[in-house]
Amino acid sequence: MPRLSDIIKKIFTASVIQEFFFRGIIIGIILCTLGIIMNVAVMFVNDGKMPVVVDFESQATLEFDDQHCLANDNTGLPFLSDWITIDLTKHKINNPVGKKILSFIYLPNGEKFITSPGDVIMRLGIIIGLSSLLMTMLLLFLLI
Repeated sequence: MPRLSDIIKKIFTASVIQEFFFRGIIIGIILCTLGIIMNVAVMFVNDGKMPVVVDFESQATLEFDDQHCLANDNTGLPFLSDWITIDLTKHKINNPVGKKILSFIYLPNGEKFITSPGDVIMRLGIIIGLSSLLMTMLLLFLLI
């Protein structure tokens, strides 16, 4: 027959794990939703296209699809447009697992791209939500 202290310990452990899991998931969902709202807002005021802010030298080499356009003086909400340049060619990542993880999280078309604050917030929410899920699974495996 299990002791009362073992039962209380398991109940306490389960409640701590549940709290940890739900906090991480809720924070992740809130951040993802905020990122989506930021992207939809900038696209809404710019005729359904995401403006891209680039320097003059990069303009000649860029090709835009139906969802993107070059930002100009009439661009609405330019601070929410694609303006954050991420260039991983400057950083050597020799670990193949690290490259796979980064390509899943950050690199849609290669090792250099431009992204928006909404995309960064959305990815942060995904990372927090998934890490909460994985940590919860690990805690359940180790403690129960």
